[in-house]
Amino acid sequence: MTAIAHSTAVGDALDALRSIVDTVERADDPLDSLGALRLVELQVPAVRRAVVAQARAQGLGWDEIGSTLAVPAQEAERRYGEV
Repeated sequence: MTAIAHSTAVGDALDALRSIVDTVERADDPLDSLGALRLVELQVPAVRRAVVAQARAQGLGWDEIGSTLAVPAQEAERRYGEV
């Protein structure tokens, strides 16, 4: 995947997240807000995967990525090595 594709993937994932957050802000019903917040929780992993892929494309190592995510490098690679 090229750097442009990685950048687009991050942008697309963040756009989806922003759209859901907008729903939380506009909701009049607390249950609608809670439902939208659940969607935020589901979208965060997609954003994280896209950013990890971008970091790897820029040459960052699993040690740096793992440290930032507060997990051992091996765990970061296990979770995201296929991105």
